[in-house]
Amino acid sequence: MEVLILVFLTLLLIAQYLFIFVKFKSDFMHPIFYFGYEYILKVILGIILFYSIRDTNNLIFLTTIIISVIYIVSLNFGFLISSRLKLITNSVIRIFNTNSANIYLKENYKSISFMLIVFFLINMAIVAFIGEGGLQWISDPRYAYQHFRKGVGIFYAFATISLFLSFLVSLFYSNRRIKYILATSLIFMFLTYFTGSKRTMLSILVFALVYWNYFLNKIRIYHMLIFIILVSMVFIVSFSLNYETFSLHRVLEYFNYFESMQKIVEKFNGEEEHYLGEVMFSNIWHYVPRFLYEDKPAFYGGTYITHILYPGSAEKGHFVGSLEWGASYIDFGIFGVIINGLISGSIVRIVYDAFIKSKSFFGLILILQVCYTPIFKYFSPSAAFVLFLVLIALLRIRMRN
Repeated sequence: MEVLILVFLTLLLIAQYLFIFVKFKSDFMHPIFYFGYEYILKVILGIILFYSIRDTNNLIFLTTIIISVIYIVSLNFGFLISSRLKLITNSVIRIFNTNSANIYLKENYKSISFMLIVFFLINMAIVAFIGEGGLQWISDPRYAYQHFRKGVGIFYAFATISLFLSFLVSLFYSNRRIKYILATSLIFMFLTYFTGSKRTMLSILVFALVYWNYFLNKIRIYHMLIFIILVSMVFIVSFSLNYETFSLHRVLEYFNYFESMQKIVEKFNGEEEHYLGEVMFSNIWHYVPRFLYEDKPAFYGGTYITHILYPGSAEKGHFVGSLEWGASYIDFGIFGVIINGLISGSIVRIVYDAFIKSKSFFGLILILQVCYTPIFKYFSPSAAFVLFLVLIALLRIRMRN
């Protein structure tokens, strides 16, 4: 029975992708496809690792795959049925369609980009010397990133944000020549190397691809292949620097989000009752700075998964990876997974439609934040949104003066 359900869901998923592909004119960088690339890859790598180890119950394994497919099918449905939410879409456009701020940025983009780079360097200097990493942020950024961010996380966050914004300002308000875009992307990828984060480095590539796709020419299959090759090269080089030998099994373990999901499904398949919203409401702790309340829990929201599977590990700063439906499954089971997918898909549709209609700089930031790779990734969603609104407000005030 489970196999038949999985086959049906897989065919439904393929039908959804074909419909979206035709409806949105072969857009390979469409947010739904971009999410699908990453999400499906996580699931496939988990399946490969399962067959290389086989230390899990086959039924639990199959159930986890079914839930994973239910989530992405629900997300796609949420996207497709939300096309008529024009009132919300138009409200988003009014908030971010700031012509005066766009004019100011266009006239001063070079100086703004430069100031943001200076702000990046200042914050990284604070991280290096107050966080005790020192010159290791230059000689071995990856090691420094893993061991010397405690107590200076806010400065590290502002460093990455300022670098991302500097790149996007340079990209959006430039003359849009291919050589300039390629050169700028390489320069900023070099700068992101000193943050020690592979994700930050790859974010520059993603930003450039999204900009290229929606403001220059549609991304084609061969562009995506080049992107995959570049990402693979960056990962292999980074992985080789961190380990003495390159091992495919180690790569699978590194991206093993699926194993933790199997353990969660197994745990709630008779052993424990669902938390009925406890995990969802614990997200409130996102908005409480630890320096204001030292007893802030080490786990909340999605990190509950670590606490449930490995009690005490979160307190030591060690967390397991998980898929997007993990927290909602802990709270409400498969029903929670479906609702999570529908709401997530609706949000993606609202943001996508607002961006396509406005094609503004702030619309670009919004769609990157919500649908691709976050610019304000070290902030909670609401804190990032508030920071974004403050940025727009400051630009409006600057224009009035």
